[in-house]
Amino acid sequence: MDLRKGLSYVAFGFLFTLINFNLTVNGQAISITPNFIGWILFFLSFNELGKYVRGKDYLKWCALVLAILSGISWGLGIVKPELSIDKLNSVTNLLAAVFMFMFLGIMVQIAEDYHSSRASTLRTLRVLNFALEIGLSVIGLFITLQTVPAYAVILLVAGFVLLIAAIITCITLFGLRKDITEA
Repeated sequence: MDLRKGLSYVAFGFLFTLINFNLTVNGQAISITPNFIGWILFFLSFNELGKYVRGKDYLKWCALVLAILSGISWGLGIVKPELSIDKLNSVTNLLAAVFMFMFLGIMVQIAEDYHSSRASTLRTLRVLNFALEIGLSVIGLFITLQTVPAYAVILLVAGFVLLIAAIITCITLFGLRKDITEA
């Protein structure tokens, strides 16, 4: 068990699921920071988080499923960009929201055990990220069924708030990594 290494995987994994840099080639956008890399890092973190993930193997395999779903979505976006994968992305986002809620609970426990001042911040961000992700996924499902301008405005505002919360979460996770004193 190397807790700092595990937290590095988590922080960088969260960064990959947060940041989306695209390269445009022949008018087609290709993500050069695909989400599946972040999910693979979450998967790898389980080998380093030791007692904190004991009995939670389902989360490890959920990270692998999310890596596969995200990889499929990324690959289809390159190979078949005309194909509508909105429903696949909505399902992936819902699963990711549940995963993150449960996984951030582990991060809160680590922060509390190491008396980090970031525990309360992580606890708040855990709930905020979950509520916003679920809300955005549900709205996203409705938008694919029917176009309503009010949904688009709500989606934009909620998406902006989620982005800010995700950035703060990422910064907090990198800070938590620094708070851990064991090697």
